[in-house]
Amino acid sequence: MQNCFGNLFLWRNALGVYGRKTERLIGILESVGATKYISGPSARDYIDEPMFAEAGIELVYKEYPVYPAYRQCFPPFSPFVTILDLLMNVGPEAPHYIWGMAPE
Repeated sequence: MQNCFGNLFLWRNALGVYGRKTERLIGILESVGATKYISGPSARDYIDEPMFAEAGIELVYKEYPVYPAYRQCFPPFSPFVTILDLLMNVGPEAPHYIWGMAPE
């Protein structure tokens, strides 16, 4: 377990969750008591949505129409990176960028 920016990060195998694809994901969510899962829009192609409904977990797709630019280590700004880039570059300010409340 690691605590980073006030969030707890766990190894999946520490949760004793197995299975494939959506089944494993739902197992992870259930083991941590999640009631909502936020996913990127590309996951629509492979997530088994009825499994989320059966598990009672709300599935929400976060659309990314325009990324607000943030400070990156190697300019110019590139929006074609993972969430890890945002977390490592702006740290605790990341939620402001994710939810559309980027500081001026």
